[in-house]
Amino acid sequence: MVGMNGLLPKEDRYPVPVLAYIQNQRTCRTFVAESAGIVGVVIAHKLRGQTGEILLFDVDREKVDSEIAPGLLVRAESWLREQGARAIFVEAEGESAQFRLRDLGYFPPDSVEAEGAERPRLLMRKLLP
Repeated sequence: MVGMNGLLPKEDRYPVPVLAYIQNQRTCRTFVAESAGIVGVVIAHKLRGQTGEILLFDVDREKVDSEIAPGLLVRAESWLREQGARAIFVEAEGESAQFRLRDLGYFPPDSVEAEGAERPRLLMRKLLP
């Protein structure tokens, strides 16, 4: 999983055919925000049972403080809830992403140390009603 890192560049790092392929997978959905190009992407994946995960949460650096990130995440959470998920996991890299996810209702049940990672990543969870 990739945590929210604000690395999405203006030149559309995620080509539309790639996003379309992911969108067509039965257990995945891609949510995209566009404003003169792609400015945000969230990819949700429904796991077995009542669990889902956010595989990718990436928003253009210039838009990270806007309503784009929470809006995309809410859409992804709604879809996962429709698919039967009652808990969603996302791996957050860096303190900024962790604080932003806490503001969106995610909390850290476990710490995940990635091999060779410069910064620790935190596996965060949100329980759905």
